[in-house]
Amino acid sequence: MDVCVAALGAVAGLSQLLHAAPMSALLTSQRGVVALIESLQSVGVGAVDHVVAMAQLVYRIDCPIAEQALFGLLLLGFVTAARTGRFPPPCRLCKALARLGTRVGTSIEMADALEQIVRNATSLMRGRGAIVRLLDVPGDRLVAEAHCGLSANYMSKGDIIVARSPVDQQALSGAIVTSFDSRHDRRFQYPAELLDEGLGGMICAPVTIASQPRGVIRLYHSHCHTFGATERWLISVLADYAGIAIGNALKYGQLLAAMPRADELVLTGGPEDQ
Repeated sequence: MDVCVAALGAVAGLSQLLHAAPMSALLTSQRGVVALIESLQSVGVGAVDHVVAMAQLVYRIDCPIAEQALFGLLLLGFVTAARTGRFPPPCRLCKALARLGTRVGTSIEMADALEQIVRNATSLMRGRGAIVRLLDVPGDRLVAEAHCGLSANYMSKGDIIVARSPVDQQALSGAIVTSFDSRHDRRFQYPAELLDEGLGGMICAPVTIASQPRGVIRLYHSHCHTFGATERWLISVLADYAGIAIGNALKYGQLLAAMPRADELVLTGGPEDQ
C-alpha cells in the first residue's frame, strides 16, 4: 500500500478542496468511483467499517498514488457529510498521520524515524506498546530496532526466530495478523514473557520494501482486544511508514558509499581520460 504524504498533509484543506472541484475531477479511477457510490449508499449501521473496507480496496488497486492517499479521506468525509449535512473539520487521526508522514519521509535517520512510528502507533491506537523488528541478513531472525511502552525485562528476552513464530511467519507472507489474547495464543514464541508483561490483544503487519518483506510491526494492548477494519488499515499505514524509513536509510547509505568513487572521477577528469 503506497501512501502519498503530500496528499495526507492536505487534509486540513479537504473541505475547501471538495467544494472547489467536482467529485469526478478528483477521482479518475472507475473502481474508485464505484467504491465511493457504494459507501455513500451504505450510510447507516456499520457504515464506517464499510467505508474503511472500500478505502482499503482502492489502496490496493492500480490507481495514481495521490488518488490512493486522498481516497480514504474522501470516503470518510463524504459519509460524515451525508450524516450531518456538512463537512467535518480535519480529524485528529489524519492530522497525526500527516505530521508523522512528513517527518518519516524527510528523515535519513532510520532509528529516529522508527522511534517516532512506534510512539505514534501506541498513541493513535491507544495501545500498551509497539515494536518494529527487522530481519537479520540471513533472514531467519527478527531483531528489535525500535519499541515503545514495553519493559526492559520483556525486551531482553531475545530475538524472534522466524521458524518458531507462526505469527511472524504469517505477517512476513503479507498478512495482517491479529490475536485476541496473545498470552494464550500458541502462535507466539515467548508466551511466558507475554504473560509476565501483562500483554493482551495484538496486531502485526509486514514491513516491506519493493514488495519484499523486511520485518514486522506489532501493537499490543494490555487487555484482550478485537481489532476492527480501521485498526487494520492504520497498522498497514504505519508499516508502510516503517518501510519508507528503511528505504530512505538504505538510499542514503548507498549515496555515501558512492561518494568516494564520484570524488575519484572528478579528480581524474572522468573515466574517458584514464
